[in-house]
Order: sequence, then C-alpha cells, then structure tokens
Amino acid sequence: EPISFPTAGTFSASVTATNQNGSGTFPFTFTVMPLGKPRLVHFNIQEDGDNWNQEIGSELISGRTYAFAAFFAPGPLASPGPAPALLWDLGAGLTTDSSTDEPTLYADAGEPGTYNGSVTATNSAGSTVHQFDYTLVSE
Repeated sequence: EPISFPTAGTFSASVTATNQNGSGTFPFTFTVMPLGKPRLVHFNIQEDGDNWNQEIGSELISGRTYAFAAFFAPGPLASPGPAPALLWDLGAGLTTDSSTDEPTLYADAGEPGTYNGSVTATNSAGSTVHQFDYTLVSE
C-alpha cells in the first residue's frame, strides 16, 4: 500500500523479514524530494485520426480537425505524483468543444493566418507554460 509524505526530507525506516529460520531486520534511509513544477515531456500536433508517431509540424490546413497533445511529468524527476492541471489557449485560429484541462485537445482550424497558442501545466509547486506558434493555410 502506498505511503504519502506531506513534506520532503530524509527518513529512516526498517523492514523485518521472518521465515521458519528466524528473522532479520534491515534498516535503511531514504530521501523524499519536493514536488517541482511540471516538466514538459512531449508536445505534438496531429491531424485527427493520424498515427501519433507522425508529427505534422506547425503548418495546418484550414477546415480540418487537429489533436493537440501535451504530456507533462508531475515534477522535475520521474517520480509518481498527481497529473498537473492543464489550461489550453489555442489563440484565435482554432475553435474547440473539448475540455481545456485534458492532455489532448481537439480543435477545428479556422481562417488562414499565423497564430500563437500555449498550454499551462500547474501543480502545487507552480506552473510551467509551453508556447507554440502555428500557421493555418488554405487547402
């Protein structure tokens, strides 16, 4: 069963193993690192229905639907923790009916032009913003 630590620090513990031959106690220390700001692990833009391994870049075609995906680690280390809350801002070029707190956001491309967007990941240690630009072109 998982154990939660409300604060960072170095802790002492021990484990006792017992079998038919007796028992042994093994003391050890461990360090709990503080949760840091979220860290961007992967950002991708895909045309809806495409293979996630085929990144299309930042030039999108007006009138099509795209999936924006951002995956953040809970902090600077690869330690488990709650997923950070996400806030998407796709700028004026895209419209969406998707929830803005999901790791993948589906959006419909609008009028041609160059636009700015961002996704902000927030946890109890702070926020990290990933900004991106994209260009909408006519088909």
